[in-house]
Amino acid sequence: MKATIAAQTDVGLQRSANEDSLTAVDLIAGIELCTDGATERDLERSPCLLAVSDGMGGAVAGNVASRAAIDELRRYTLAGYYRERLTEPHSLLEWLSGGINAAHATVSDRSQNDPQLRGMGATLT
Repeated sequence: MKATIAAQTDVGLQRSANEDSLTAVDLIAGIELCTDGATERDLERSPCLLAVSDGMGGAVAGNVASRAAIDELRRYTLAGYYRERLTEPHSLLEWLSGGINAAHATVSDRSQNDPQLRGMGATLT
């Protein structure tokens, strides 16, 4: 199955600052996609991780939280832990859970250790 992958965020109508962050990573090549426009991928040969994080509306530092979550998930993904696990769906889910847990720990640690970021949070999809 071929797909065109592109990424864009928008501040929206409610906020004055953009609290969205995103990443797209080719899991076989171990490279980040969409850094300079759209790209076409054969998802059967090169599965991709597509992730979006949005700062919690009304909470402090939502933009920092969403960026921290995506940066950690990207770091985890690009570290290459997935390569030997792609053949087993159960192992792939465990790997993905590990990346989400790492992103959560990063946001939580920063929120607890920096008084200016206390209470920050973000969604991760």
